[in-house]
Amino acid sequence: MLPPPSRQLLALLPTLLSLWARNLGHPSVRSNASLASPRGNDSGSASSLPSAPSAPAPPSDHSAPPGPSSPAGTSESFKVGALTKEERRFVQEVAKDAFKMLTDASAKINRPLDVLVHVLNKLIGNKVTYSRSLWNYWVSYFWRHCREERDRVGNPDAQPSDNFESFQEEFPEWEELIIADFHRAAAVEVETVGKRERSFQKWFSNMVDLAAWGEEVHGFQSMVMACGESVNEDQALGQLHLSKNLEDDFLKERLLMTENALLGQMKIHSYDYVAKDYAKQLVEDREAKEEERKLEAELFSEDGSDSDGDDNDNDFNT
Repeated sequence: MLPPPSRQLLALLPTLLSLWARNLGHPSVRSNASLASPRGNDSGSASSLPSAPSAPAPPSDHSAPPGPSSPAGTSESFKVGALTKEERRFVQEVAKDAFKMLTDASAKINRPLDVLVHVLNKLIGNKVTYSRSLWNYWVSYFWRHCREERDRVGNPDAQPSDNFESFQEEFPEWEELIIADFHRAAAVEVETVGKRERSFQKWFSNMVDLAAWGEEVHGFQSMVMACGESVNEDQALGQLHLSKNLEDDFLKERLLMTENALLGQMKIHSYDYVAKDYAKQLVEDREAKEEERKLEAELFSEDGSDSDGDDNDNDFNT
């Protein structure tokens, strides 16, 4: 548990956010910075702490690159694609400035840096986390389907950035497409049991990350369950993930099952389905071979009767 933020910390954060906002030029950060001010004029606040300057800040050497301004949380109006060199340089410099302000504040109030980051997350309204971007998914998709994508646009030397816009226009559900393709590629069948188990664990971890991303960004609740299909090779493969709204007594109260019982039922169903499908294929193959044998026998018998008839005709003519 993190210690509760002190009044000194709450009084200091508006200054940090206002300075950071002036460097960033982002309206959402400036609007959220106003939420950090203490209620009323608290005489108990430390007078020695700096306050936000009222005069405009001097121009910075690294001004924000031109781009669309959009409120926080609406990603539709943001730019997509890889950062340019100027944008990357600007972001790195701003991140260094923000990190220096946070570390200086941490030393001033003698509190760990995690406390400031925790309060900053609450002010921004979301956690500062990393997740795979749509651009990363697209680049991965492009190089797995490089030949098809280049044929689609008619450019044998096309790069991911050349096809991105046309791909979005041609496939309205392009986001789901490239994400699903990524996770399908991560589940490539391997030969040995050990490699198959590691592949399963890595693939399921990606599925859990995807479910956690949907829960964090959109509030989607999910139950992710997976197992293998081979009785001999996949006995150890079985995982279950529940989002936070499903964790408390969902299995016991709604499904009336334990986690192991649910995974066991899933494995039984999977193995039974695969076994029946395999037996069905064997029967179909056996019937197909029998039909081929009968057809070949009929063809050979027809050829033999024709040749006998020709010989009889020849004998009759002579």
